[in-house]
Amino acid sequence: QAIEGDVPEALERVVDPRAKLASELGGDRAERAAREGATCWLDWNQRVGVIRRLFAVYHERALDIAWEVEPPPRLPVSPAPAPPSTEPMPLLDRLRGTTDEVADRAVDDSIKGRPNAELRDTVAAVLATALGDRLVDVATLERGQRFYGSSELLMTICLGFASLPEDYCGGQGIRILAAQSSLATDPMGRLGQVGNFLDDVFKAPFWDPASDGFRSIVGVRRMHATIRQLLLSGTGNLPTRWPVEYEGVPIDQEQLLGTLISFVVPVLEVFDRLGIERDPADRHAFVQTWCLIGLMLGVDREAITRKVDNVTRFVDESEMRALGAEFRRRHRVRTVEGVHLLEALLEDMADRVPRNTDWMPEALLRAIGGDELADLLLMPAVSAAEVDVIRAAVSTLGSDPNAKIGERVLDWFLDGLGAGRPFLDEPAKIERRPRRGRGVNTLVGACDSRAALAAAARAPD
Repeated sequence: QAIEGDVPEALERVVDPRAKLASELGGDRAERAAREGATCWLDWNQRVGVIRRLFAVYHERALDIAWEVEPPPRLPVSPAPAPPSTEPMPLLDRLRGTTDEVADRAVDDSIKGRPNAELRDTVAAVLATALGDRLVDVATLERGQRFYGSSELLMTICLGFASLPEDYCGGQGIRILAAQSSLATDPMGRLGQVGNFLDDVFKAPFWDPASDGFRSIVGVRRMHATIRQLLLSGTGNLPTRWPVEYEGVPIDQEQLLGTLISFVVPVLEVFDRLGIERDPADRHAFVQTWCLIGLMLGVDREAITRKVDNVTRFVDESEMRALGAEFRRRHRVRTVEGVHLLEALLEDMADRVPRNTDWMPEALLRAIGGDELADLLLMPAVSAAEVDVIRAAVSTLGSDPNAKIGERVLDWFLDGLGAGRPFLDEPAKIERRPRRGRGVNTLVGACDSRAALAAAARAPD
């Protein structure tokens, strides 16, 4: 009738849907509805119910149609993962609960106003010992830096869509991030800070105590100790002190090792997944460079070295992958915090790029991080065509002469995320747009209550 120009009088009346919604919801929700509109709707059933009642009030009699609302479809939710392994793991068992006493003393002295150069001197001594013991040589470190520099755009993508989501699957570690970092409120700004650290250690000789890279390593080690003390003392962002009896000591040696692994293993897995070939010697140098960085950050020396024929050396790629597999067996789990933080990251990315490319963050996650990781964190499926486009663009970064094709596409996208302007743009200035359900929102739409969300998350008791 509307197409033919014959519009019933009932449809010509102008109604205020927010006011009607307010009366339907009642109470405090009414005030929120009048102020915010649909942002206060909680789940699929409520939305359908309110929409149906609104439509019936104003239009049903005019159209003379008996409306029957179909039951809401059950949104697909990936099955809960297997619980983390409880089998004995001698290395991880030994590292659990062990902290960084040198950094803890430095932070304690800083709080009390006492000078303390012990931490910097300790990092310098660890560096000198590693080079003196020939765990790694400068030529290998320089080669590792060149490997990073030749693939910097790809490394940036791996950081955001493989390494960080991998961290979001780590039980205790993700609860620390959720409690104390800005990854939930300003994920792109926090990611930019990590990028600055990588620039410091991979674009200058961090083995020089006067370099920015060396100072950044000392600063990050001090930051870890500061967060640990804040959580243990109850003065951090948590309402109470960190529950050591249930969660263990925060940022212990086990978690430091897991963080080191996340910067190495997921990156090399992406290279393999996309068929990007690199010289094995370059990959080896990359692993060795990260081992020295980890050692300077306070990672236990015995955890990342091996003794062969009375010669001590850093672990190689296969041994680092074995450590990663062991860590995942113990810690990889779906948590509410991990789902929420990845949801916040993808939302922030999608809000910073043109509307016609806001599908790219989810497609990048599946192309780079893989379906298993995306499903574990409850991200929605995307079309195979979208994933193929991203995979093809990223794959060209590792092949000449076509590298410029993928580089131009992805560089343009990353420029929208902040690579071409300050990462720390105020989040309030970013336009927030409605988006298809992902993560926590997907679960809320698919489950009957938030209790079901907690059950589906399968977080450890």
